[in-house]
Amino acid sequence: MTLPGRHGSRIGIALWRARPLLIAALASLALIGTLQVLAPPPPEQTTVVVAARGLPAGARLSTADLATTDLPIEAAPEGAFVTVQEALGARLAHPVPARGVLTQSGVMVQGTWGEVASHEAVVPVRLADPAVAALLPEAAELHLVAASGDGARTLTTEARLVARIEGETADPLVGSAGPTSPLLIVVIPADVVTLVLDASAGGALAVALGPSA
Repeated sequence: MTLPGRHGSRIGIALWRARPLLIAALASLALIGTLQVLAPPPPEQTTVVVAARGLPAGARLSTADLATTDLPIEAAPEGAFVTVQEALGARLAHPVPARGVLTQSGVMVQGTWGEVASHEAVVPVRLADPAVAALLPEAAELHLVAASGDGARTLTTEARLVARIEGETADPLVGSAGPTSPLLIVVIPADVVTLVLDASAGGALAVALGPSA
């Protein structure tokens, strides 16, 4: 039979031997508490509307196209939609990738540019002369012309400007005039899309103002 005093002595010895581990555990808890106190608070969040999937230029936004996510306020683009209801019924002025944030400057509100007919297409282009692109009035009716060393030829007299996007990086598909050349979003007859994009990519696209012929 073990005497109580002797049993207590063994417990005391065990605790004494475990003292370094106990001290380390208490120190760790104290450090964790200190770090939690010193850690900066999480950044303030805001809700923004994003594309639920990749969307083309000209797409009219519906509930199936839209989703929401939270971003730090400083990371949210200026003019971002914050509710799905705000973006419903708008048409995109340029393509938006999946999960891309939708902004007021990136869409044209329904009715601003009217309906795109079944025989029409919405395309992004750059003009050979950036200064001319910057001067075009909104909703202008345009004649698009391919101008080259061999002369000029009219591609269509039935184009209309629906959006002008400043500061977009040049893309080989729509021309290489550089980021200072506004990207124009135009509605044109579908049967001249290839001709217009070729002229834009080759830096040969010019424009004249006037009603459709």
